[in-house]
Amino acid sequence: MRFIDEKKLTYVTVGGHGYGAKVASVFAGLNYEKVTGVICLDGGPIDQSFHAAWEEVKNTILNCSKLNMDVVTQSDVFKVIDNSTKNPRWRKIFKENVVDGRSSLQWKFNMQHLAQNVSKNHRCDLTKMSSSYGLYPGRTFVNFPEYSDWIFLNTNTIPFYSFFPKLEGQFPSTNFNIVQTNENTDSKYIKNKFLNSFKRSLGP
Repeated sequence: MRFIDEKKLTYVTVGGHGYGAKVASVFAGLNYEKVTGVICLDGGPIDQSFHAAWEEVKNTILNCSKLNMDVVTQSDVFKVIDNSTKNPRWRKIFKENVVDGRSSLQWKFNMQHLAQNVSKNHRCDLTKMSSSYGLYPGRTFVNFPEYSDWIFLNTNTIPFYSFFPKLEGQFPSTNFNIVQTNENTDSKYIKNKFLNSFKRSLGP
């Protein structure tokens, strides 16, 4: 919102990947009068408290928070990260956030407050998705790979539709509500396809 105000923007389309997709969703739900569309890539308005992928990240945060950065070496920190995190991308992210301070190693973020937050388990701000964030009734594009550690169709289909009530297309699909107008060819195609399928299910 600060960026929007600084640039004097009237309307914006917001998007993100992974947790960034959740941030974009929440921002749109709380500020829908300024948002013309939301893009979610491999993430979105879901509670990830029970995901194995999140447990790995949480354990790394908790293990790293126990380190005394005044006395440990960079190799000590990297060893804890390597032992706690299987995913090479997350290992890279954590390692890139270790920097040399004036007298000792430091984290680029507030590690202790982050560790306190993730210790809340199902009340953790990073994983929860609250109804207080509202919903976003406008244009939405959602896409993720065939296999994802962060999106599970059997548990997360309903949360997506609950937050994005105008989401169109077969879930998952690259035809999600790209343009929310009846005049758009994508919308007409999806609508006609659904109606024809529904008529066939009714029989003669």
